[in-house]
Amino acid sequence: MADNNTNNTFPFQLKLFQNKVPEVIINKTVLAESKLLPSLQTLMTKFPIVFLELQYPGKLTVETQEFFQNLENPEKLTVIIENDNQVEFDMSPIPVLPNLQSALLRLKHKPGVEKAIKQISSFPEMNSPVFEYLQYLKDDKLDFQDIVKKLEQNPIITNRILTICNSMEKAISNPFDNLSRAVSFVGLEGVRQILIEEVFAILTRVFSNQRDKLCHLRRSSILAGVLGSLFGTNPHIFWRMRSAALMHDIGSLVMAYYDPKEYERCRNISKAKKITTCDAENQFLGFNHQEAGLLLANTLNLPEYLFPAIGKHHNNQIDSNDILLQATVVANGYINHESEAIGFSSYEDCLDYLEDAKQQADKERCDKEFAIKSARLSPDDTEGLKKLEEEIYGTEEKEEVLEEFKSNYKYRTFESTKIEVLFREKLSSILRDGYELKNF
Repeated sequence: MADNNTNNTFPFQLKLFQNKVPEVIINKTVLAESKLLPSLQTLMTKFPIVFLELQYPGKLTVETQEFFQNLENPEKLTVIIENDNQVEFDMSPIPVLPNLQSALLRLKHKPGVEKAIKQISSFPEMNSPVFEYLQYLKDDKLDFQDIVKKLEQNPIITNRILTICNSMEKAISNPFDNLSRAVSFVGLEGVRQILIEEVFAILTRVFSNQRDKLCHLRRSSILAGVLGSLFGTNPHIFWRMRSAALMHDIGSLVMAYYDPKEYERCRNISKAKKITTCDAENQFLGFNHQEAGLLLANTLNLPEYLFPAIGKHHNNQIDSNDILLQATVVANGYINHESEAIGFSSYEDCLDYLEDAKQQADKERCDKEFAIKSARLSPDDTEGLKKLEEEIYGTEEKEEVLEEFKSNYKYRTFESTKIEVLFREKLSSILRDGYELKNF
């Protein structure tokens, strides 16, 4: 079959599987003008589920990205590919599976996982007002005092916020004695991060039999915080990176609750074949912990900036602008590879992205400081301006200094940037000194 102006036949095969699921099979490169795309759209209006199978060398080019991103009901479509390079873009939230059998297994397991999340939501521990407060904080138009009044209705949350604020260095000489002052100090973002920590505390009670996975989440959070600390003085970056890593694998908690034996089987296959747990889940369940995590995240009212870290930390295409996702990929991959000995997602590119982001953040901070201080000098004071520039921006680091810095680091596995050296050095120390993290 061909897809051109001289032939009206369609460029794909169409089968009706089990008399209810249409399966579209194509073995050609799909371009923006392909007849496949409107045909898919038509099928998705008539059927609850549609399979699209790309038989090699079939490929979805980046030209088709806009079409798939704008689908009204992407959950209706399941894409089946043999190799990752058959799709040139990130298809999320459209599921991508390795074979037809996995796609059929998805029909069974996806409803089961959704039912499991409803059961989890009904547990007594899940009645905490923390989830209501997180939903409340999603309103960008909230008045500061209204938030304080809302939080004051719960003495436990109030005491928690005061305890955390009074543990900070600034509170030593002047302790916080009321919620309004404490919230003013940490800001709404600080309150949100405290609530996310409370969510994790609840999850440790709900999933108390999954200590290894909970420990993995806490350790990932600490390691992501190491990256956040390298970004300077912005506390929001630090805490958001920690929160993203802390929540990234909540879907694994769900999957282990839904089917403990099958989930453990996927874990064992991941270790044996050196593939990610996500890949093993896709193969043998047709549904993975990233998808389960997003479903649970919505139930928990987690902020949406955490969703990429929860739903894409094993994806091949990583957004080069999402530093929360990048920090999560690095922390998770590092732990998987260095201490858990299971298949891990490559994180080298993310270290490069973070290096670029750190340099940009440093430049913006220096530019702002220079603009403020230079305004106090006369425009004719060239010597003063030059001295101020050196004081703020520093002198250019000599190549031999950086090379000496790298040579002192014995765990080099590939060409290292400075942030990478700092990161690996600190992480090695943390894993060595706090491997068990008993008090999470």
